[in-house]
Amino acid sequence: PRKGVDTLIESMGLLQARGGAPRLVMAGIGGLREPLEQRAAALGIADRITWLGKVPHDEVGWVMSAGDVFVLPSLSEGLPTVVCEAMACGLPVVATAVDGTPEIVDDPATGLLVRPHDAEGLADALARVLGDAPLRAAMGAEALRRSEADYTWAANAARMEGVYEGVITG
Repeated sequence: PRKGVDTLIESMGLLQARGGAPRLVMAGIGGLREPLEQRAAALGIADRITWLGKVPHDEVGWVMSAGDVFVLPSLSEGLPTVVCEAMACGLPVVATAVDGTPEIVDDPATGLLVRPHDAEGLADALARVLGDAPLRAAMGAEALRRSEADYTWAANAARMEGVYEGVITG
């Protein structure tokens, strides 16, 4: 429940009712998969979802790069590394505005932020990004630019060097 996938399934049902749900590729669901599959079937969207299960870390980038948008409807997150990974793949991000996520996702430059547990808001955000190719491309390009500028090992090392220099020089 912490990842909010139930809200994502509900938003897919709303999109289906509006004229068609997009394809959804789910990775890493674990023990919640069965009830989520049942809910997807009840909403008539089971055929729109591919359940990958656990994806080896060295294949995550390949899976993400095949998508048009990355969705993280979490109820709680620290600083979600998976969002940084999605941005490094040039994907716009639709995520919940919880904890550290708004520090990474700059709404509307790199993606859109929604309230947790808000299936309608999530559906609206997904429809907006998926329905506007120029917007999606601009968000993805900015996400990639920021990922390269802010979330690489070199960028982190430079920030740490600045912290240490500040401590040393007082």
